[in-house]
Amino acid sequence: MKKRLRGKRKNGENNDLIVKKNLIWMKELSCKFLRYATVFSIVAATSFSLCGCDEADMEAYYDMLDDLDEDSGDIDLSDILDNKDVSPEDLDELNDLLDKYNESKDETSDEGTDESTDWATDDEQNVLGDRREDDSNSDADSSKDADQNSGCKKKKSSNKSSDKNNDCDKNKENNQDASSDKDKANDQCTDQSTDQSTDQSTECNKDKEKDQNNDCNKEENKESNQDTDGDKKKEDDQKSDSDKDTDAAQNTDSEKTADDAGATESTEKPEEPKKPDSEPNNNEALPDDGRQKMDQGYESSYRGFSDANAIKVREAAGLTDESIAELKKQQEGYYAYSRLSEGGKTLYVELLQIINKEADGVFVSTNNPDAIQLAFDYLMMDHPEIFWVNGYRYVKHFTYNGGIDKLAFTGVYTYDLNEVANRQAKINEYVDKCLAGAPSTEDEYYAIKYVYDYLIANTEYDLRAPDNQNICSVFIGRKTVCSGYARATQYLLNKLGIKCTYVTGYADNGQGGGNHAWNLVRCNGAYYYMDTTWGDTGMTSADGKPRINYDYLLLTKEAMGINHNLSDRIDYPECNNTKDNYYVRENLYLDSADMGRVKEVFDKRYAEGGDNATIRCASKDIYNSLYQQLIKDGAIFGYLQGDKRFSYTLYEDTNTIAIWIK
Repeated sequence: MKKRLRGKRKNGENNDLIVKKNLIWMKELSCKFLRYATVFSIVAATSFSLCGCDEADMEAYYDMLDDLDEDSGDIDLSDILDNKDVSPEDLDELNDLLDKYNESKDETSDEGTDESTDWATDDEQNVLGDRREDDSNSDADSSKDADQNSGCKKKKSSNKSSDKNNDCDKNKENNQDASSDKDKANDQCTDQSTDQSTDQSTECNKDKEKDQNNDCNKEENKESNQDTDGDKKKEDDQKSDSDKDTDAAQNTDSEKTADDAGATESTEKPEEPKKPDSEPNNNEALPDDGRQKMDQGYESSYRGFSDANAIKVREAAGLTDESIAELKKQQEGYYAYSRLSEGGKTLYVELLQIINKEADGVFVSTNNPDAIQLAFDYLMMDHPEIFWVNGYRYVKHFTYNGGIDKLAFTGVYTYDLNEVANRQAKINEYVDKCLAGAPSTEDEYYAIKYVYDYLIANTEYDLRAPDNQNICSVFIGRKTVCSGYARATQYLLNKLGIKCTYVTGYADNGQGGGNHAWNLVRCNGAYYYMDTTWGDTGMTSADGKPRINYDYLLLTKEAMGINHNLSDRIDYPECNNTKDNYYVRENLYLDSADMGRVKEVFDKRYAEGGDNATIRCASKDIYNSLYQQLIKDGAIFGYLQGDKRFSYTLYEDTNTIAIWIK
């Protein structure tokens, strides 16, 4: 309405007519209304404000009112409407406008209560969601991804058996409880501030790799027991392990409300900041291979601070130039950290410090929310020891022209610092016991295999496990899903000084798949992938030992890519070395259907007291040939010792045959 009236005036319309238009509604309401001078003053001020009139116009206006009092019939409503000078819509708009004006005189305004120097108050948006996958987080892939709250069903094993007392009767069974809802749910609450400034608070789930949650089935392996008494007749009786599911969605019912980031007083905490418990990979920086940094698009958003309030808030959280420089030195050797520019690395360590101290509303060195999401996702990829944060919030502070000036970060903390310390003590007990048996050798292969075996032997796959997205589920509860397996693997290997990173993506066993988590590990100078979750078959042998699938221990990208697809939340190093692959190191990799080599495998395993003789074939043709000779043609009976009872498992997608001899 304001713009419409001013527009007519600029086009040369008579000022008196404009005033008359604004007075029509008064006659319609009550002719007596014109007699009250006080009310006329209010209406006059409003009308002239709308019209853009000056003081001279005001005097002319009062003169006209005197004329109206003497003869109110001068204004003909029907003529004005018929001539289309004023539409009914104009009258409605003017009526509503003046009603609001009158009401505002009777109400007390809440404007201007913000003490922030950044003019950023009252409009706060809470978003609950992760990572990333792709989840910009939020846990966030987060893919935003990325920390992505990923979960997967472990591969399912089906067994062929001719022995009614088959070892596989001892297999674990798990109830299926499919949980595929990993999508981030967003709740938004907006309060409009009268100073045209807005605070925005966003809470993201971590893993956010990322980022969605579709559970993937555990691989179906075929196992056969053959009774060799008498005529070697084979009778097959198929058994199946129940699907093991994961529920990666985590509630944040007890989340903290973000404090006003503009306040100058920091919240007191019961303890000093907790330092990361994992080893910093010996502070050995990874070589720069010339690849473009993953945060290149955010480099223009990185900033410093000069205003006293922001500096005071940061110092209260322990963020100074000296502390940031020291933290950056400690991160050398972490893979995700190495993929950031210097500005991104600064933001990364700022988040680390804030989370370790459980600080609230701390200004960070970017004004881009996406840069926070990426740094948070990378932080969670590198630091499995952070188990007490389940996402984050941020508050936007705006400039006078509406741009984002700075962001205040707050983690969503699931435990206070006292409970963090209690849980860390329990974690330390488990870890000390585990690592006490680790091999003391410079050959990293044996340490990696030890951790792989130990976790599988001492962990049960259970989607209902509490804290199943972090290490507490493994080290305290002994039950977890893929995120717990991967983070526990990373934690233990980091403790042993072996570089290991948490990665996410999509895994499919041919029967359906979904988001999944596994590890990138550096062994003896070369990178490999390993998946401890899929190494756990959920089965035990006759003597109660777990039957471990080594198909997922130290693989190339190509080999892992048969059923695992990596997220694009981060780029990955070259991963094509096979020298430390399990089957290569154990001399179980056959590049031809050489039955002499097969006999050597059996003899070695009997001599070592092993419970299986497993062979990985270089191609599908070699796999089919060995299967035909060993199983169908019965050549295996020439290699068996003792009672000649056996069962076998076929991993067709990886060309592997496992013969269980106990």
